[in-house]
Amino acid sequence: DNTVLSLIDAARDSNQNFIAIYLNSSYRENDEDHVKLIHIFNNLKSFREPCECISYLVQNKGKTQIILIASSILALHVIPLVHDRPDIIHIYIQCQNEQEEQYWTEKNYLKVQNRIFSDKILLYADLKTFVITEKDNEQNLPYKEILPKLTYFNEKNDKISAIKDLNKYSIDFIWFKLMIEILLKMANTDRAKQIMIQVSRKYYRDTDKKENDNIENDNINKFELDQTTSDHAIHWYTRSCFCYRLTNKALCTQDPDCLFTFRYIITNIHKQLEILYKQNRNDTLTPIVLYRGKLLWAITLHNLKDNIGGLVSMNGFVSATRVEQIADIYCSRDQENGYERSFFKLNIGIDSPVPYASIHKHSAFPDEHEVLFSIGTVWRIKSVDQGEDKVWNIVLDLVAEYDECCIELTNYLKEQLGEETTLLTFGNFLSELGEYEKAFRYYTLLLEELPDDGNERSTIYNKLGCLRYEQGEYSMAEGYYRIAISYLKDKEEENIEINGNPFESINVLVSNSINQLRAADSFPPSTTTTSKFRSFDDRIDLITKPLKADHSSAGKIRNNQGLLYYGYGDYKAALGYYEQARKLFEVEPAKNAYALDLSAVYNNEGVIYLEQGRYDDALDSFEKAIIIASKQFPPKHPWILDYIKNLNVVIEKR
Repeated sequence: DNTVLSLIDAARDSNQNFIAIYLNSSYRENDEDHVKLIHIFNNLKSFREPCECISYLVQNKGKTQIILIASSILALHVIPLVHDRPDIIHIYIQCQNEQEEQYWTEKNYLKVQNRIFSDKILLYADLKTFVITEKDNEQNLPYKEILPKLTYFNEKNDKISAIKDLNKYSIDFIWFKLMIEILLKMANTDRAKQIMIQVSRKYYRDTDKKENDNIENDNINKFELDQTTSDHAIHWYTRSCFCYRLTNKALCTQDPDCLFTFRYIITNIHKQLEILYKQNRNDTLTPIVLYRGKLLWAITLHNLKDNIGGLVSMNGFVSATRVEQIADIYCSRDQENGYERSFFKLNIGIDSPVPYASIHKHSAFPDEHEVLFSIGTVWRIKSVDQGEDKVWNIVLDLVAEYDECCIELTNYLKEQLGEETTLLTFGNFLSELGEYEKAFRYYTLLLEELPDDGNERSTIYNKLGCLRYEQGEYSMAEGYYRIAISYLKDKEEENIEINGNPFESINVLVSNSINQLRAADSFPPSTTTTSKFRSFDDRIDLITKPLKADHSSAGKIRNNQGLLYYGYGDYKAALGYYEQARKLFEVEPAKNAYALDLSAVYNNEGVIYLEQGRYDDALDSFEKAIIIASKQFPPKHPWILDYIKNLNVVIEKR
């Protein structure tokens, strides 16, 4: 609870969609002025030299809104150059005396007006007021005026083969898509409702800044007593109460803990929209156009313009209207500095991957012909143009389920993360990104939902061991491995023989592995895509394949043991384990179920043969790897491409 509350508090208190830049030649880190500014702004960049400040602004390229606070002397050199930049929303001038104040007042710069101070106390007070006002303006918006957080995916720039190679926007895009897919598949129980209520109640109990805390606590009590909240989720979300406020804060954080905490309301809104969508299917058999008016941050508009032709994900529930005049009202409000009046035209085809519906019969405010989209809609940015009325017209096309890029993205996720989207997949994704502690948390969460004698528990404990293993915590890794073995050996190792000899005890294997692990200075992570064994000696740049054991499988463990011994140069032992793994995978029906795994073992055998100079054997192994994998996977599957690279090395060597 405390973790979630701190994240929601951060969303509330750090709702600063800007960076403050402090430009003063007398600035010293942690001096009195600097400390006061740090307490006001969450993101503060300080400079002594105008050139460094301007260089930073140029590199920003409009990606983030800027508040500039400059001394009067340095402002003389900087403001004429940067005043008209769209990413600078306000400029504050710190003067030494009233004469300097008068000078800047007469200059009549629009972004400087009423922000010229010779009194530091008044300057800091005005800065605090600005931050509070901006925060309150965002928080007090009705749910239908809130634009969800946007993430972008430009498939032209992200045709890659590894999660870690994605740019930040694309990682966020995939991250959120995966989280929501998991969230909507989870069981939605009374316990989920109680978790949400408990955190919401604590949020308002711990917050003494809001005058309506008692009102919100009354709303929480009503929500708790309402036995039909799952059937009236849309009504609760559209009410002016804690429900949409905290849900949207959770969605804004995009943090897994927050989303899981509010999964009860998120999932039920989705389910209710899904029902309405199916009931009104006849209404969606023809394309429609919806509208949305909004005052957008200039930076948001900049990012939309910068990604024309690409995809944007709206990471929350999206409200729109069928009536153009209603949308026009929302973009016709008085324009504030740093904002741009924007009018969205949303084109909806006949196939929507996300449910949406008219909610006038279910909304707490049924008078605006409102249409609500479920969470995580993906749109293609068709155009962003400014009209003669200075309103930006933004045209978005809802991406259909059959859209080529969405298919590629879905396949990409499957290739990177495995077959079925579960908490296990989610943990794997976090692990791939190096978020080991978060991955650890979700593996342990999954353990709580599995039966005590469940076969899957061995997989989870193996994963926990791998995480600690990658972090260098070898004793803890050993403990988790041994727990995994205690589940696995009774279910998969009993009575299995190869060449008439029973398998060596997995306990012995792990003990040997751990002992070698402790003796090594470093060791490659078990979840890496390419081998890092080159750190031990100068080997040929070959690609080996560890298997993550997403399902309980002795064969996968054998393969990974083989990689361990390959890493230490014990080729004989490595080939022995590869042989054991291969024979396990070749037993029907495992041969079909583990085709990709079997191909990986052949590939790994080929790597050793190649390094031993056994080129014919290596060639045979790599060819088998390619043939087996190609029977069930497309030619451009990343692993098949890796096998082909290894094969080419053999051909060159021969």
